[in-house]
Amino acid sequence: MSDSTERRSAEAYRAVTESGLIQKRAAQVYAIHAERGLLTKREMFKAYQESYPDSKVQVDSFGPRYSQLVKAGLMIEAGERQCKVSLRVSTIWAVTDKVPTEPLESTPKKSAPTQDEGHQRVEQLERLLAVAYERIKELEDRGAQVPAAVIGEQGRML
Repeated sequence: MSDSTERRSAEAYRAVTESGLIQKRAAQVYAIHAERGLLTKREMFKAYQESYPDSKVQVDSFGPRYSQLVKAGLMIEAGERQCKVSLRVSTIWAVTDKVPTEPLESTPKKSAPTQDEGHQRVEQLERLLAVAYERIKELEDRGAQVPAAVIGEQGRML
């Protein structure tokens, strides 16, 4: 990378991170890519875990951040190569020199299920449990040893 390109990239990085226009997680994704260069999502997540070892964030929570950053023009797909983490061919991502002029669009949060949806889900789970209980009973009737941890002390599956 030439000195002028490095200088522009450093200036863009400072402007983006100091702008306050991108949310925390998106800023972390951007910063890791700006510091480490071309990475797959899994490689970025590994770098994130190294930087924030106490974080409970899961890899799937970063997908929407990439969408936000790409939509704002702050990141681009830069090609494909074998990921050093998953060993699969994956997209590699790069930051751009663009600086945001307005806040990134936030991803809509999933709404909580309605009471009716909650009841439907409980009924579905109860049906699945009933099938599991029947299957355990069939296995026991055939003489199979079902571990106590599965059945529980009361003879019910845990």
